[in-house]
Amino acid sequence: MKKWMMIVLVVLLVGCNNQTNETADNNEDEQSNEASVNIRNVEVKVQDDLQATITGEASLFESGLYYVLEQGDTELLSEEEIVLESNPHGFSTFEILLDIPQDSISKEQAPVVKLYGKNASGEEVNPNYVPIDLEAE
Repeated sequence: MKKWMMIVLVVLLVGCNNQTNETADNNEDEQSNEASVNIRNVEVKVQDDLQATITGEASLFESGLYYVLEQGDTELLSEEEIVLESNPHGFSTFEILLDIPQDSISKEQAPVVKLYGKNASGEEVNPNYVPIDLEAE
């Protein structure tokens, strides 16, 4: 009797183990279809003539890198794509040169650069918001 109980338990454990592996494989397939953008080491420098230079590093998966300049609910500069050089180690450097409109100084909110990727459907993924401090010395 003990022998049969052990056989039944072993069969149940093996069956449960196979279902776990199938679920893990399905999750990996779903994740591999998702676009992602990782951004790090972002620096902003603003010159007296309201020209801003934004530098940083980005790692992309199944996406491009895009940016928009906004201030409050107003879009100051429309969407632009940033072309990155391919880097087998993951992160590539980028640089954005922006001319900030003169009337942005007098507004209450600071201009913000939104960096993001897009998935296959064209929806924004992983947005990153970088404020531009126009009052810094």
